[in-house]
Amino acid sequence: MAVLTHVDDWQFDAFQLASVTGGRPLTALSYLLFRQSEIIDKWALDEHKLVKYLMRIEDGCVVVLWFGSSCHGGGRRGAQGGH
Repeated sequence: MAVLTHVDDWQFDAFQLASVTGGRPLTALSYLLFRQSEIIDKWALDEHKLVKYLMRIEDGCVVVLWFGSSCHGGGRRGAQGGH
């Protein structure tokens, strides 16, 4: 997914990520971070279960996040430069 190659850029387009992921920007971004940090392999996580879990979290984020939406949350993560 080409949009994720720019996740550490200040100009990261969270709305494009939301569009290409079918409204699942936090799931996609979280999975990428788990993959990049090798947590999936180090902890021998079941990728299918992880994705289902991340999707459940994201389902609740639209209501819970103070900044309004999971798409905005994905943008905030990208704007923080990976920190």
